[in-house]
Amino acid sequence: MTLSQASFSIDTSVSPATIARAGRLSELVPDGQHLWLFSYPRPDSFDSTPDRNPGNGRMYPIGEILTNDGCWSLPPRELGYAEALGITYDQHVVLVDEAASQEFADELARQERDGFSPEELRLRSPNTIATFQIPTTS
Repeated sequence: MTLSQASFSIDTSVSPATIARAGRLSELVPDGQHLWLFSYPRPDSFDSTPDRNPGNGRMYPIGEILTNDGCWSLPPRELGYAEALGITYDQHVVLVDEAASQEFADELARQERDGFSPEELRLRSPNTIATFQIPTTS
């Protein structure tokens, strides 16, 4: 399975800005598996605050990807804070089992932790289907 197309749009008319994401997969998600999108604020990019804070390098669940003939879209989600513009976000499309999918859904709903470290995500999801970047500007 590959991500044959990915797109995004950033709406800066609201604060914080929002990002909508969409794409196309080369094949259907296997039975018993789930596809999730995670966003990684790159530590080598910087926000628009006077201190120019770097991305924190945590992996945040954006949502489960449900496909229709391989196509998918996710509703717009807010950036973490108003001054987050300027950070580049790596998007990771991962294939997971039911247990990991439920854990990601719980984290997305409750936000009890600050996302996942890259290693924590690798332990739960060794199958990264694709990555793509979303650069933002301030």
